[in-house]
Amino acid sequence: MTEHAIIVTNVGSADTAIWSRPLMQRYCDRFGLDYVEIRDTAFSFKGVDPDYNYLNFEKFQAFDALSRYERILRLDTDVLISPAAPNIFDQVPESCMGVVYEDCGNKAEKRHADMEEVAREFQGSPWNRHRYFNSGVMVVSRRHRDVFRLTPQDRRAIESGRLGRPKEQNLCNWKVREAGCPIHELDYRFNHMRMFSERWNGAPHRLGSYFVHYAGARGRKDRRMRRDYFRLLAAWDRGASPLPWWRRLEQRA
Repeated sequence: MTEHAIIVTNVGSADTAIWSRPLMQRYCDRFGLDYVEIRDTAFSFKGVDPDYNYLNFEKFQAFDALSRYERILRLDTDVLISPAAPNIFDQVPESCMGVVYEDCGNKAEKRHADMEEVAREFQGSPWNRHRYFNSGVMVVSRRHRDVFRLTPQDRRAIESGRLGRPKEQNLCNWKVREAGCPIHELDYRFNHMRMFSERWNGAPHRLGSYFVHYAGARGRKDRRMRRDYFRLLAAWDRGASPLPWWRRLEQRA
């Protein structure tokens, strides 16, 4: 066992890890990391929101992982890694959490409004447009372990349904702010979601980034991940560019 690991929580029926797992394992081999895929549930939340997948809270099993590893890279299963990706642990000071903020573009107002609802639920100080990160790619050290400890108050909030959407990510943001964890902001290439391909960000192609996150892709997710997986696999195998041919021409212009 090494001191650093990728931790993936793969609980439920939609196994997007069929595409992400091979690339994550190659990344681990390149940088000497352990790959840990959690398949068992630790919680049994039954909230009042019938349209929400409460298995998402299994991501808080990172608490146990941080008893075994000094640092972890917590990834969602719908993240593909490019061979161009550097060792992300080298990008983030050990004293900090490494995240990509997503309160930008057309998501900003919705995220801040949800967090004001969370603040009311916990009877805490207002959110006041504090920065909001996406929890699909997180570099975390053991010193941040308590952020992932679900307290009785957290559990009541989860089952109350008053955490906005996405509930587990909102709770994680709240706990990080309340704990006063120092944050190291990673640039969008370490967590390229659909929003970062929009015009306000210069419309870069997702395959020009290091970590491609298919959050919010809805029904197209599996098809898009499958197509991009084979492009990235070829890049890992042969050093080919994963970018479509027209994007490569744009780069040469």
